[in-house]
Amino acid sequence: MKMIATLALAFAAGLAAAPALAANVYECAFPEQEANRNWLPAQVAITHDVESGEVLVFDPLIQHYKGNPIPAKVETDNKARVTYTWRLDGMKDVSGQMVNQAYRLTIRKDGLSAKVSGKALGYANSPDEATGRCKLHKR
Repeated sequence: MKMIATLALAFAAGLAAAPALAANVYECAFPEQEANRNWLPAQVAITHDVESGEVLVFDPLIQHYKGNPIPAKVETDNKARVTYTWRLDGMKDVSGQMVNQAYRLTIRKDGLSAKVSGKALGYANSPDEATGRCKLHKR
C-alpha cells in the first residue's frame, strides 16, 4: 500500500500542471500473484477528466518504462462500470525480447471492485488477470 501512496503522490504532482475542472481519480490495488507479478501492476492510478474526456494512467511498469503517466481510453462508461484501456510498448521480457502489452482495467461503480488484465500483443497466450479494489477521489 505504501507504493500506491507514492504512485498517487507522483501521479497527482504530474496532474497538477494540467487543469481539470472535474476529474475522477482512481487508486487501485491488486494483490501480487506469482502468475502476474512481472506483467501486471500491483497498483494502478487513473485520472479521468469527465469534462474533456482525457484519461491518464500511471503504475509501476509505466513509471519504469516511460517515467510519466500515459494516455488511456474509455472503452465503456455506464451506470454499472467503467473500463479503461491502454498500451505499454517497449517492455522487455527476461530474455531481453521487446514486448508490447495491451491493458484493460474495469472498475465496478458499486463497491469499486476492479479487474486488471494485460495481454502481450502478437502472442497467442491468454491475458493475465488480477482482481482488486479501488478508491475514488473526486477532484
